[in-house]
Amino acid sequence: MNKNGEVIKKLYADPASERAYIFTSPALADINADGKLEILFIELSYHAGAEKWTLYCLNKDFEAVWKYELPSPAGSCVTSAMAVADLDNNGTLETVFWAGKTLYCVDNKGVLKWRKGIDNYECYNSPAIADVNKDGSQEILIAVSKFFNDHNPKCNAKLCCLDKDGNVKWEYSVWGDTYTVSSPVVSDMAGDKDMKILIHLNDQYFYCLNQNGQLIWRHAADVPVYGKACSAVADLNGDDKLEVLFNSYNALFCVDKDGKSFVPGQSRHTTDHNPWPMFMHDPQHTGYYKRIHYPPSAVSVTPSTGLFKPNIWYTFTTKVSDFDGAKDMADSFFLINYRVNGLYCGYFRYNCVNNKLYLRDNSDSAWVGGFNPGQGQVIENSYVKLNCQNTRATFSGNDLVVQWKVMFKSAFCGVTPKYLYLYATDRAGVNSGWQKGGTIIVKW
Repeated sequence: MNKNGEVIKKLYADPASERAYIFTSPALADINADGKLEILFIELSYHAGAEKWTLYCLNKDFEAVWKYELPSPAGSCVTSAMAVADLDNNGTLETVFWAGKTLYCVDNKGVLKWRKGIDNYECYNSPAIADVNKDGSQEILIAVSKFFNDHNPKCNAKLCCLDKDGNVKWEYSVWGDTYTVSSPVVSDMAGDKDMKILIHLNDQYFYCLNQNGQLIWRHAADVPVYGKACSAVADLNGDDKLEVLFNSYNALFCVDKDGKSFVPGQSRHTTDHNPWPMFMHDPQHTGYYKRIHYPPSAVSVTPSTGLFKPNIWYTFTTKVSDFDGAKDMADSFFLINYRVNGLYCGYFRYNCVNNKLYLRDNSDSAWVGGFNPGQGQVIENSYVKLNCQNTRATFSGNDLVVQWKVMFKSAFCGVTPKYLYLYATDRAGVNSGWQKGGTIIVKW
């Protein structure tokens, strides 16, 4: 669908079937390394009463790139979303998912690489893929359960870490009427460069394990910590420390990196501005919510219109803003010209990092000046002057306001309108793009 919720295209993957269902989230990844995203999903279809499970890979036009039919019968319902990653570091992506009592790995051409079960356990969640022990190789994390029946008097859940070939590297088991339908989350939440694995079961505990599958802590909730939803890791209050969110039957819990209860305060980094791009955040299903870096924005310039004469000092006030805070900004640019070009005009720059003012030379080849606001210097080219002593830069919250003291020279006069442009960059190199803030005339 488009942004208005209008259907652009829809596809019945197996139109010849009697009926068909999709139980899992689709995955988006550049499977064939052509620079374009492909769409992956698993469909259950029925033919003459017999079920068929198929993994489809489609291009952006919903045309089939390939499909993989799971061995029949696949077992119980496939509710595992696909995790996509380069498992063997060969430059191509693999797709990993659970079906019935088996974990599957399919290559980028739709060919099965391997499939393995884990002690006849079942799984109703999705795998996560990450370099858990920082050895340069990807591991697969999957939480599996064995449910009560005539042969198994108690439920049992365990978190398994597998290598790229599906071999178990370690397991963490919890016995006693315990199971999970939630996917594991992977994050260096303590900031010590050691990955942590987070999982919640239905036994009233939320677990944090180290990279070797050893328990670091578990958080006891006052109600059973059951939920099909997965936990999430994020810096909720913008203090550069990560918190963990997990749910129970009817409550949402927040704990810090040590498993202690945490009540987040007011934050300007709210989830209203940080949508997850897909299930479990990324194609590897790490569940680690990386706060997006906001671009700066060009807000306004005043005055924005008027007739101006040469050889008179004028003050132009520009305002740029950054949701990450004004101190995150690197440069504020102010251009006065009939187009976005630094030739033969007034092209001003305030560098926030060094607290310096500059003016572009006539040929748009170099910045001249480099003086502090308030410093008794005048920077000029053949068209304008900038009085540094009477130019001010002020930071307030998210805003940077610069009051430019400018004089136009006779060479800049003419009947052609001059546009006022703003442009800002932050310290990560993200920019606002050129924004037109007004139109003036400079003439005698």
